[in-house]
Amino acid sequence: MSDVNELLREHVLRTGFNLVLTKTHPLVQQQVTAGETVTLAWWRSASNGQSANGGQHMPEAARPGLIQEVPGPLRPCSPRALHATADPSRWSGDRWWVVGLLGEVRRDASKGCALRRLIVEEVA
Repeated sequence: MSDVNELLREHVLRTGFNLVLTKTHPLVQQQVTAGETVTLAWWRSASNGQSANGGQHMPEAARPGLIQEVPGPLRPCSPRALHATADPSRWSGDRWWVVGLLGEVRRDASKGCALRRLIVEEVA
């Protein structure tokens, strides 16, 4: 596991949703510099890089640097939201990712959603 992965994993496990790592990962720093609000969290995917928890099939499989987007208005637990969590153990999926929810985020306990999600890094 890379040092970046370890730092991200430790920090997200400790604090859940946050903005503190803006200077740690270049993909996050790039978004913040562009004026985006980035909320870091976990997301788990199936082995093919697609949703493992009933979400929609995206045009591209998850990969670092990909920004996924769905049309608004933002509506949690619907096709109008991309989800992430502060508690990945509650969700299914073969692959674990650190993601950044971009822009407006709605939260419900340990789950959050936004219209855009940056795939930051896969955690092996």
